[in-house]
Amino acid sequence: MAIRGAQSQNEQILAILQSGRSLTPLEALREVGSLRLGARVHNLKALGYDIQTRMVERDGKHFAEYFLPQPKGQLALFDAGSPAMRLTSRAPTGASPPNTARVGAFG
Repeated sequence: MAIRGAQSQNEQILAILQSGRSLTPLEALREVGSLRLGARVHNLKALGYDIQTRMVERDGKHFAEYFLPQPKGQLALFDAGSPAMRLTSRAPTGASPPNTARVGAFG
């Protein structure tokens, strides 16, 4: 079932990947309502996110699975439901997305 709300498909897909999960086209259709995961990944890569692709074979079917590499021992930077997670206009290639949490939000 697709997530409904103010987040775009790109934002929802990025949140899933940043949570440490991988994503396949069928999962993207079910969870985000996206029929074009490859196009959404292309958009996110153009913004500088280092999304990796691996080809998977299950039950004789071949398809792409997308993920964000996580340094060993490091947790995902954002929770998939985090309101602080937002897309930025451009992140440098190979760099982590900028921290968009509000400064002073706890005080």
